[in-house]
Amino acid sequence: MVEQDKKREISQEQAMGLLQNERAKLNSLQERFNQFRVSLEETFKARDALKNIQKANSQESIMIPLGAGVYTTGTLSDNQKVYITLGGGIIKSDSIPVTLKQLEIRQGEAEQELTKLQKQLEETMGNINSLSHALQRVQKPPTQ
Repeated sequence: MVEQDKKREISQEQAMGLLQNERAKLNSLQERFNQFRVSLEETFKARDALKNIQKANSQESIMIPLGAGVYTTGTLSDNQKVYITLGGGIIKSDSIPVTLKQLEIRQGEAEQELTKLQKQLEETMGNINSLSHALQRVQKPPTQ
């Protein structure tokens, strides 16, 4: 147990390598965090859209977003059923209430993942700060 309490000494090169690894890890975590954040935003938008479709009348004229600020018009033929992607290119028709429940589950999963990623981001940033400070101390010339 005494050995566990001893501080490990590493070379400056090892510390720099660790710092580079932590920075790469940080970038990867930030990308994953942003992907889940975007997914969560899309889920919120889809839930709102489904609630509005439920309230709309069948045969009502609607605007359909195509992306990049481009829309087309269409007629709502069914305000009770929609199609949802299950993954792997599989699409399923289901009722709006069932789809809303599935989106709620996806939302919860995304929120949990964001919480985990936030903790990992904070830990990694702490590691980067510690390694940076350690390297600065090692690189400073001794004062007389």
